[in-house]
Amino acid sequence: MAQLPSDLSLKLNSSLKPLLTTPPWMILGLSLSLLLLTISCL
Repeated sequence: MAQLPSDLSLKLNSSLKPLLTTPPWMILGLSLSLLLLTISCL
């Protein structure tokens, strides 16, 4: 994985913790929207 700014990785860590208690379909939707967001930023 690419090296992330510490600020970004902190945000990722704090958003990953609630993901452990999130239903799989929600995780799928979130990762899909994140993927689309990343693609549109390129």
